[in-house]
Parts: sequence; C-alpha cells; structure tokens
Amino acid sequence: MRFHHFTPKQDPAKAIHRLGDRSAYLLPSSAPGASSLSHALGEKIAESLTGHCGKDIAQEVARQGIERLHRLVDAESILKVSAEVNHWARELAPRLLDDFLLKAVRYDRPAYLSTFAVVRFYLPYSCFVRERERFAGDDYFELTTHNPHLDSWYAFPSDTVNVLVALSRMTAKNGMTFFPDADRLAVRPANPERPPRDWRLGKGIPYTCEAGDTILFLGDVPHGTVLNRSDETRVSATFRFFRSEPPRGGRLAFSYVVGGKPGPVRNDVGKGLVQQLPHYGTTVWRRLSSTLSAWRSWLAMPPPQSHSCRRKVGGAAIEFPRYCPHGGADLAQAPIMKGKIRCPWHDVGFNVDTGVADCPGVSALAVKQADGPAGIPLPAKTLSLISNRDRM
Repeated sequence: MRFHHFTPKQDPAKAIHRLGDRSAYLLPSSAPGASSLSHALGEKIAESLTGHCGKDIAQEVARQGIERLHRLVDAESILKVSAEVNHWARELAPRLLDDFLLKAVRYDRPAYLSTFAVVRFYLPYSCFVRERERFAGDDYFELTTHNPHLDSWYAFPSDTVNVLVALSRMTAKNGMTFFPDADRLAVRPANPERPPRDWRLGKGIPYTCEAGDTILFLGDVPHGTVLNRSDETRVSATFRFFRSEPPRGGRLAFSYVVGGKPGPVRNDVGKGLVQQLPHYGTTVWRRLSSTLSAWRSWLAMPPPQSHSCRRKVGGAAIEFPRYCPHGGADLAQAPIMKGKIRCPWHDVGFNVDTGVADCPGVSALAVKQADGPAGIPLPAKTLSLISNRDRM
C-alpha cells in the first residue's frame, strides 16, 4: 500500500479525522489562516535574534533567509535563540494551536491541546560536528537529527496529531521520513532516543515542503529526520493535539490543556478547563530513568549475529560493517541505489567503491571486495518484533 497524501482541495477538518498510519495532510501556506503559526513563530525568532545578536544580524538573516542562519550566527547565540523561542512556544502552545485549528483547519470537534511544543533549528551536520564541543548536555536536542520513533514512546496518546510548521524549506537532504511499513514493536524501547537496531523499517518515504507549509500526521506513524547533508538550516515547529481525552498522570510527562467541546475549538482558561500536570520533576525523573534503562538494555544486549554484510553490486560482492558509523543503524536492511549504500534511519549514502559518505562529517564506511556468497540473512522474528501483519 502506498502512503496517502491528502490534497489541499479536501476539507481539512475531515482529512484530519481520516488520518491513519498511511496518510498525512499538507496545508499550504496560501490556505486561509494557514500562516498564523508560521507568522507568529517568525516574529519571535526575529525578536530573539535581535536581542542576542543585534539588529543588523537579525536583518541580514531576514534578507538571506533563515536557511543561512548557521553562516550568520555563532553556535552559542543559536543555542540561546533556540532556548528562548522554545520556552516561548511552550508557554503559548495551546493559544497558538487553538487559533490555527479554528481559522485554518476549521476543526469542529473536541480537541485536547498539548502544552508541549518543539521548535527545531536543524543545523547542517557538518556544522554540528564542527561545533559539537559547544553543544553540551541536552541543550542541542533541537539542533540535530531525530532517530525513527513513535510519539507514544514519549508517553503521548496513540491518537496524537502532530502539526509540523515549516519555517524554512524542507528538502530531501534535510527533511523528514515516514516509515509506514515498519514492523510494530511489541515492547516500547527503554530509551525512546535509541530505537532497536533490529527494527525493520521497510521503505522510507521522504516528505518535503516549502516554507510556511504545515504537515499534519499521526504521531504513531513511525517517522524521523534525515541527516542534514545540505548547506541549509532547516527550521520547523511541532505542536500536538489529541482527538480523545488523554490519560491523567501516569507516564504522561508533559502538562496539557483540556480544550474544545462540540463546536469550534477554544481554550476556555477563564472557565476552569485548564488542567496542568506538574512536569518539572517528572521531566528530570524521566531523563534519569531513561538513562538508567538505556544502560540496563546495553548491558543485556546479546552479541550481534554478524559484524559485517556482504552484498552483490554489479556482479561482484562487497563487504562492509553491519552497523552505520553515524547512529548504529543496521545496514543489513540498507538498500543500495545509484552506487550508494543508504542508511535506513537517516538516509546517509555511502559510496559502494570508496565508502565515503555523502554527508560531510560522517565517517566513511570500510567497504572492500569480498569472496563468497553475497548477503547475510536478516534475523528471524525476535522478541522485540512482531510481524507487519499484526500492525495496528
């Protein structure tokens, strides 16, 4: 089955309720009310750049485009702007999203508006590697790639709708990828930032759009970002709302606002409908427990079946390490296209002759000619996986 792309001609509110694990909805910036989110975010970024870098730099970024941010602003200032804009977005997320759903989508059903928003300043990987020492701790989360994942791994409800606003163009070299054919995981990873290396993702479907466009999709469609191998900073913001009432407490680490009744979506703060969960201590505990779980998983990890892959290319067999030097993805699943071994997680391409990556900053893959049969069998169904037939 193919990944269905709803067209702007279809009614936005109806399209959202038809969203499934093989669909996404693209709302172009030209649609009425669609620019409300991107306009508000753009103004805040310009204000923050002016405050941290000065008026001249902010104007130059506006003139050349936000895609040139990494060439005009130093790493420390980018971190400060990112922190300030993300704090602002999380404080105003329900109000901004409420306005967008009402004006652009004309959403007429109950919705629960999440107070958790993420604004990403996704730097070119070569720039990120060069400035890595300045990006300490968790401060760089919004600046680099995101592995394939489901939002429910982060305790969001399974019917979460993501509203991704592109503030710059998203291309095949810095955009995102959907994996609608990925096997369903029977067990949630202990660390949501590290998906199982044996997770069979199937064919990835890249998604690109222009600045100002908005993409709506279910958070539990497996998705991730390609490694930014372009020379452009990709800026985007993600807001979320739930189509049914989310659980109170439990593993939900983020506060949320209960909004919306039959009729237009609204955020009735004055009528006592705001229900916030204290999330500061929860967030700290979540990070600590996630780290401990990751260590336990690593210590219990069985040895790999094979450390190398053999594949047939042009009548000859080549051999290369099984795991990607960038993020550890299993290259036994990697397709070979146009003379490149393509990483299934982040779409990095390695030359089949030299092993050189098409993304500056990524180590080369040790490719060599091999004798014997090409290919290694993928692992049989493991405890962490169930077959694609059982996918929800």
